[in-house]
Amino acid sequence: MKKIVLFLSLLLIVGCQSTSGSSSFSPAVSNVQITKLAVLSPENTYVEDILVEELNKENLPAISGRGITAFATDIESLKKLLKQGGISHLLLINSQVGKQDMHYAGTVNNLQTNISSFGFNSISATTSGLSTPIYSSTNSAAAKAKLFSVEGNLLWVSDLMLEAQGTLYTGKKAMASGIADGFVDEMKKSKIISL
Repeated sequence: MKKIVLFLSLLLIVGCQSTSGSSSFSPAVSNVQITKLAVLSPENTYVEDILVEELNKENLPAISGRGITAFATDIESLKKLLKQGGISHLLLINSQVGKQDMHYAGTVNNLQTNISSFGFNSISATTSGLSTPIYSSTNSAAAKAKLFSVEGNLLWVSDLMLEAQGTLYTGKKAMASGIADGFVDEMKKSKIISL
């Protein structure tokens, strides 16, 4: 019984993330060749930074777009700055991450009793216990990615929904990582990233 309670409490703490996504190309696009990608996620810089790191691991050269867009005054100046930086495409990410919802789920109690016997008439017993509170946590996110050519043409779009449960998966950075991983998966499915 103790093992079952411990296992269930670990599930509440650890949890998981579930991502569903869809993506499509513009009807006018047949092939996308990215030489260098700028990633921009104005609402969540964690997503931007993690996605840049993940894309580089996948051998798709990517940089954060924050430094470039800070100096753009309009669309034309942004295009010029992107071209000067050798960037062929811009990936714009909009994401909404919910608020982490924590619930008290109960406690795990561990009691230990020690019994000592001193002859026939003397018995001593001591009991000690430890109660550990268990919390469950949930969160959700929605995100949209748009891939633009450096000329400003919309080439590809992707939508993600992310559901998470467990304290390891529902914090801000964990949710950002789930969004980034979801977009990498969608880019692989669309063959923007070579497998």
